[in-house]
Amino acid sequence: MEDARRARPRLSFAGRPAPRLETDLGTYEVVDLSPEGMRIRTARPGQRVITIGEVLRATLHFPADRAVAVEGRVLRVSGDEAAFQLEGGQERIASPAPAGPGLRRSGLLW
Repeated sequence: MEDARRARPRLSFAGRPAPRLETDLGTYEVVDLSPEGMRIRTARPGQRVITIGEVLRATLHFPADRAVAVEGRVLRVSGDEAAFQLEGGQERIASPAPAGPGLRRSGLLW
């Protein structure tokens, strides 16, 4: 049901190498990612708790040695996961790419 209301597809990393999100709070595993937001796993011993409304400035590191600076606001914290909406950097994750006479969405880049 939840996927039906999403404006953009979300890429899940279950069963494959996941990107990591590095912040001044620590490093987190990315559970899923879209051009508008992401969900991260937050349960690590000794890490500070992420709170709703907090703005995270971070670097998203993909398995193929590609890094993208991002910024986002935490919308939801549930169990050992947090979801946040990207407010900066998303244009470097999924940007329009030329394909023939017009632009088209190229998808998530990595």
